[in-house]
Amino acid sequence: MTYRFEFRLRVALGPKGDLFLTSRIRNTNTDGKPFSFTFAYHTYFSVSDIRCVYALQFLFLPFLSFFPPWIFQAQTSPRV
Repeated sequence: MTYRFEFRLRVALGPKGDLFLTSRIRNTNTDGKPFSFTFAYHTYFSVSDIRCVYALQFLFLPFLSFFPPWIFQAQTSPRV
C-alpha cells in the first residue's frame, strides 16, 4: 500500500560557512490514510573529495581502533 505525504528537512550554512542542521521535520499526510512514520539521522554526509574534509572537534580525543589490536588512539591531524 502506498501513502501520499510531504517530508521536509532544512539544512543551512551559517554566515561563516558553519553547517547547521535545523530539525524542522514536517511529515504531512496528504491523502488522509493513517500510517506510521519514523525518522532517524544518518551520521554521514556525501563529499566530493575526502582530502578537503577536516574534523577539528575530534583533534587529540582518544578513540578505540576499529581493527585489531583494538588499541586506543588519538587523532593527531585535523584532516580526515
